[in-house]
Amino acid sequence: MKRILLFVCIQFFLLASFAGETINFCKGWKFHLGDAGKGASSSSYNDSQWRILNIPHDWSIEGTYKQFENGTDWQSGFLPAGISWYRKTFTIPSKWKNKKVQILFEGVYLNSEVWINGHWLGKRPNGYISFVYDLTPYLQEGKNQIAVKVDHSKALTGRWYTGSGIYRPVYLLVSNPTHIPYSGIHFRSKLQNKQSATYTLSIEIETQEKKPIKVKTYLQAPNGSIADTSEKIFVPSADSLCFLSGSIRKPLLWSPDSPNVYTLICQLTRDNKILDECRLPVGFRQLEFNPVSGFLLNGKSLKIKGVCDHHTAGAVGAAVPDDLLHYRLKLLKDMGCNAIRTSHNPFSPAFYNLCDTMGIMVLNEGLDGWNQPKAADDYGNYFDEWWQKDMTDFIKRDRNHPSIIMWSIGNEVTGATPEIQHNLVSLFHQLDPDRPVTQGGTDPTRGMKTDYQKKKQLSRHYRLQWKWRRNRRTRTLPQKLPNTLCHCYRGTPHLSNPWRIPKPDTMEKTGFPRSLGKRKHKLGTI
Repeated sequence: MKRILLFVCIQFFLLASFAGETINFCKGWKFHLGDAGKGASSSSYNDSQWRILNIPHDWSIEGTYKQFENGTDWQSGFLPAGISWYRKTFTIPSKWKNKKVQILFEGVYLNSEVWINGHWLGKRPNGYISFVYDLTPYLQEGKNQIAVKVDHSKALTGRWYTGSGIYRPVYLLVSNPTHIPYSGIHFRSKLQNKQSATYTLSIEIETQEKKPIKVKTYLQAPNGSIADTSEKIFVPSADSLCFLSGSIRKPLLWSPDSPNVYTLICQLTRDNKILDECRLPVGFRQLEFNPVSGFLLNGKSLKIKGVCDHHTAGAVGAAVPDDLLHYRLKLLKDMGCNAIRTSHNPFSPAFYNLCDTMGIMVLNEGLDGWNQPKAADDYGNYFDEWWQKDMTDFIKRDRNHPSIIMWSIGNEVTGATPEIQHNLVSLFHQLDPDRPVTQGGTDPTRGMKTDYQKKKQLSRHYRLQWKWRRNRRTRTLPQKLPNTLCHCYRGTPHLSNPWRIPKPDTMEKTGFPRSLGKRKHKLGTI
């Protein structure tokens, strides 16, 4: 058995060297703060006087705090907004001939437009969503030019400090024409009992050929051994999905105390030649929410002790280095935190990878508001046109992470309607049937009203939240809230906002300002 396992491992790693490439594309960009005009998208544009820098980059945090002149406010940190441009020249190696080349942006804030050699690729208003463009039709031998315009000229785009620019990493994805697209794999697991678990896979396959393809998967255990393999001959047709399944004995379960992460390797082969390969972290765990026992993870009751946190990191702004992100998560874990709510937008892929391996549960929130802006220039102005595309990309990117235990479709939504809520919940359950969906409640202190209670769309979350806010005025908590399953602490203050930093004498032993209070309530699920 050991010899067979060793042979499988050696064969796998030898073949893997011929798979596609993911290339870091963060170094050597040129940057201009201000509107350089439409000519800046042309490959012949003279950018010799532009500043040279590396991505990720948040140019707002480099600015000067001004209470009035920048057009921002206390919520967004009084730092400057505006328009900026990025350009990068690169050369195509000969080995990329007949390959598919795509560019992946993990986050650009905001209203980004991208060109390759003067050809417009598209626009994405949302500043937190990862997106991919196909460069292949427009590439040329020799030098090629990428240009990105970032339009943050309307300053009031968030109720917190957002940052500006290409503030998350950029990658080139190089593959064969027959390949698995970005976010094209869905892993679902189910515990049968303490001794076994099953899993199912749906794998998207893009190809222009009709020849059969062998799809083979390896499930690599945390110790590096191969726990299971599966394979299937896929014949391309109108349906681009390939379905596989498998099982393992004595699965190592994921939990905050034991964050066991498996690696799923998917290969496409033909005639003993690898066409493409993808790897992603996955895990086995069982989620259960009920009003009697609260939250159960792997059959055991677990109190969720979480914080609501924003994506920025004080003085470094939105371009948070991975080591600093790890440091912050470790501080939270060491103080007893076991969960984070991504307030109120998708975080970076690095964040979820760290939560997987460090054992931090995630309430993954995709939206702040819906179609009515909460800040004058925020995503509410684009919601009707973009919500389905953005939320689809968001769910497909993140749904395989074992750390994510729940989705959130909004936070204290202004002008919320059951119709929009139904559309959102339906999309989330369609793309991920395994996790519950929740929503941050209505806030009566802001004059927000809905008819959810009449139509029984949500749980008692709203009433409990109002009860907390009423008691917060005297800095006391209700003596008892029924069916509670979590403790939530409001996020730390914006360190980039000097007007909002609390005084030392207002801090409790927890390190959080007393004025922010503590919330203890039941999470509503849909």
